[in-house]
Amino acid sequence: LLPEGREVDLTFQLPEKPNLGAVGEVAWSRAQGPRGAAGLGIRFTRVDDETSRALDAFVRATGKVARLDR
Repeated sequence: LLPEGREVDLTFQLPEKPNLGAVGEVAWSRAQGPRGAAGLGIRFTRVDDETSRALDAFVRATGKVARLDR
């Protein structure tokens, strides 16, 4: 798992907008255990307007949002 606070470069491959980039940081992470599968959350720290609009439109159109309890 990546440690909290680690900076990560992100690339999104959306149907209408391939190769959109952003930068984020690991907000939380957990190993696999009794509470479920391993996972992590990313907080966006640098995202341009085009990428922000494209991601927002994708989420609104598809409803594909993953939310896990820490």
